[in-house]
Amino acid sequence: MITTILIILAAIFKAIADTLQHHFDTSVFKKLNPKWWNPVVSCDYVGFLPLTKYRPDAWHLANSGMIICFITAASINDSVISFWLINVVGIGVIFNLIFLLFYSKILRKWN
Repeated sequence: MITTILIILAAIFKAIADTLQHHFDTSVFKKLNPKWWNPVVSCDYVGFLPLTKYRPDAWHLANSGMIICFITAASINDSVISFWLINVVGIGVIFNLIFLLFYSKILRKWN
């Protein structure tokens, strides 16, 4: 159950990152501060983390969240190895359905 929740969260984080990158002007994020939310301009405004070249903004945070969810899900999944194909297909379907729902519907501005 925890693995499924983490995969759902990963899909939502990915949908947020892709919506910001490809559809910012028609997204639910359009009216929010572009210095944080619009990846095209956020790199000009958001400061560097000390000792790194990393620019923390909404796009980077969403992608980092996705990666953390995937790593955590992989780390805690103690399924029987013989069911690996079912897990891969099942998790892939869950991820893609949630991603598509958020990317094409929920995070897009309602016209």
